[in-house]
Amino acid sequence: MSRPIPFRKTALRGLAVLALSLAAGAAAAQPPPANASGWRLVRKYCSNCHEVRPHPAGRRSGADGAPNFAALAADPVKGTADHLRSVLGGPHSSMPPHQFSEEEVDGVIQYFQDLRDANQARKRS
Repeated sequence: MSRPIPFRKTALRGLAVLALSLAAGAAAAQPPPANASGWRLVRKYCSNCHEVRPHPAGRRSGADGAPNFAALAADPVKGTADHLRSVLGGPHSSMPPHQFSEEEVDGVIQYFQDLRDANQARKRS
């Protein structure tokens, strides 16, 4: 016959499982770590107006109707590297002015590509 596990140990195990579950959920909501620079850039410069998270829970737009990045990444024209380079290379409609370096532009483009790939994989599963 097995001995009952004391309440304290059971509670600690439950908290550990909960903490691991929350950490796994938070990790799933973040973009792939391979493109941390692109993620930092979009959070810093774009998230005031755009919804930049990979899975925006149904939000189709950010502030003032700015499209979310998941929708932009899925767009066959707006999600392309050429279009993103033109948008990030100079003033664009109501976007605040910012001069991105070539390396930063590449990071944002890679973020969009990773986002598109992740959302396509998510739809397949």
